[in-house]
Amino acid sequence: MGSVLPCARESAQHRATKHETLSKLSNMNKIVLLCLVGLLQLVPAQRSYKAKFSDCGSILKIAPALQGSVSITAPYNSQTGRHILGKGKNVKICINGTIVPNSLPLPIAGAGLKTSAHGKLLLGALTVPLPVEFCDLKLDSCPGATPSCQDMKYGDEVQLCSALTVPTASPDVDVEVTWKVLREEVSDPSCETEFDLAKLKQKNKLPLVCINIPARVQPPRTRG
Repeated sequence: MGSVLPCARESAQHRATKHETLSKLSNMNKIVLLCLVGLLQLVPAQRSYKAKFSDCGSILKIAPALQGSVSITAPYNSQTGRHILGKGKNVKICINGTIVPNSLPLPIAGAGLKTSAHGKLLLGALTVPLPVEFCDLKLDSCPGATPSCQDMKYGDEVQLCSALTVPTASPDVDVEVTWKVLREEVSDPSCETEFDLAKLKQKNKLPLVCINIPARVQPPRTRG
């Protein structure tokens, strides 16, 4: 038999080296993937709770609180009857409901949905008459909307999600949080400081959502 040419031997060696290198890279990728999965499992996900709320004039048809139509990442204290808003925490809220036919102008594209939130401080038996606006939140409601704002139609089941950051400088206090999602004829990117529904409607700002949530602002819970 004829001898194997040197170039053929080098080609075979090259293929073997290439195969070994690819095998090592594949194993490394598997190890990296397993490490990433392990890290993700160590990161605790925010838990959502059924929100206790009362409706204050929503255009959206929202089922009663016991059916879980509104969820919030603030735990509920059954002893005080209030959700705990931990200072400095990012609190997410999602509202599910149905768009009633002819209840508001559609489509929403070109107009916009805006999140508005304010709180009334409860000091014992007294309620501070002037509400305090929460402006450290995601004002644009469209990125958290399903279906998208421009695709919403009458009769649709929709979900509206947004979030706010609880002020760290707030005192420990009971608060009645009013959460609104406003359908604006002309998109206004500023924090909403008008809270009266009648006055908002005069400004062509319709309350797609208006709910009251009993809450307490306090230091966040720590896990021992």
